[in-house]
Amino acid sequence: LHQAITRMLACQLARAACNGRPRPCSAAAFCIRRATSLPQIPGLICTNKEIPDDLLVSRVRRWAATSDRLSKGTFDLLQIAEPTDGRLAPRALCGLLRTQVLLAGSDVPVKAMVTVFYRARDYLNREFWEDQTKRLSDILAAEYLGGERGVQIM
Repeated sequence: LHQAITRMLACQLARAACNGRPRPCSAAAFCIRRATSLPQIPGLICTNKEIPDDLLVSRVRRWAATSDRLSKGTFDLLQIAEPTDGRLAPRALCGLLRTQVLLAGSDVPVKAMVTVFYRARDYLNREFWEDQTKRLSDILAAEYLGGERGVQIM
């Protein structure tokens, strides 16, 4: 999933040079910090181990570790965070599962991107951050499915 986000930023990174100084989404800055940003989503997107531990994140990680299906490496935890007062403030958290499903009347499995859960962490702007999480899921599902036959479940 991190590779998919990286590929989507490749065009932006090529244009990111600004008089020799790295911009926040340039290749030089990206090598230092693995969190990513997309123009469609405000804030930074942290994946899996980039997400700092707190009570909710550690509970989700323990829950995912107890599941045979989610602990096989096809489950990704994403957090949208905004820089505020010199630190990243978590705004939304979601879990995405990349898998395959059999459709009715078919013997060939198709790719599926399942949004297992999403939750806004900014309670004053809950609706806004839930919409951003849905938009992020749509973008990543389109990238994962790559124009092939597939299913997105939310």
